[in-house]
Amino acid sequence: MSGLCYVNFPPGQEIFIYENQPSLNVYKFTASTNEKVTWKLGDCEQSQYFKINSSTGQLSFISAMDYENPLRWQQYYRVCVGCEIEGSSYHRKANLGLTVNIKDSDEIYDYINNHQVGNTYNLGSIKDYDGYLHAKAEYASSDYKYQGQFDVNADGIKEAIYTNQSSKRWVTATNENTNTGRIDYGKYGESGTTRVVGIYIDPLVTSGDVVQYSDHDSQYRFQNDLGLDNLTVKTAGDYDGDGFQEVYWKTNDGTAYLRALMHADGNIQYANYQSEEQMSNYLTNNGYESVISDIV
Repeated sequence: MSGLCYVNFPPGQEIFIYENQPSLNVYKFTASTNEKVTWKLGDCEQSQYFKINSSTGQLSFISAMDYENPLRWQQYYRVCVGCEIEGSSYHRKANLGLTVNIKDSDEIYDYINNHQVGNTYNLGSIKDYDGYLHAKAEYASSDYKYQGQFDVNADGIKEAIYTNQSSKRWVTATNENTNTGRIDYGKYGESGTTRVVGIYIDPLVTSGDVVQYSDHDSQYRFQNDLGLDNLTVKTAGDYDGDGFQEVYWKTNDGTAYLRALMHADGNIQYANYQSEEQMSNYLTNNGYESVISDIV
């Protein structure tokens, strides 16, 4: 064993987290070594508000942070983190700090009726199908852009759709009460429509006609467009009469349209990109020429 263990900090050694998050996780550190390391906290003045997993480097708050009731007079906390290579005679003092800034939430983030199309919101309690918070990416929970309400599973009830540029995923959300518009975070499993929408394998990849992760892989392109904030939901309906709902998107750069075919439970089957001509011909041939103006 040789050498010092250097901690890889985020840019600027600073991160921002919304208050009252359901997860206490703050940041997962890595080290500039492939050898096994032990993580520890240093003596920064606010390190007492944190704990770190000595094996994984996962930094967490000891208790949830409330912007209106801070644990100190300012809304940031500085924690010092260090690592040691196990078995090494070299030890590096944990004196490098990370500043964790607590951001105020307007406390209405989970009420669909208060959301405006194009604005981003903090959906800290959203889960994937298996119940994991935000697909295990808690740091991105504040980046959900509201796209509006659309019926994604042909049950006559409109779900809210949000896209997340940070995680390159999208979610659907159902009201627990149509009067209040509060999101029902408990409907994430089977038959639920409040969850992170799954990832599919492009049928053309499965058939061998398209190389996975190439520009022609629709799932790969879909996620890239989400990461670029290049998609807007336009409409939804069963346009080919097969009993499954289709959600139509338009790229913000105007280069293509995306048709997402959904399952009956609101999860995605697959999606394919279309040119304006292909989209128009598809809808016209199926008797939905009037819908074209809603998409373009």
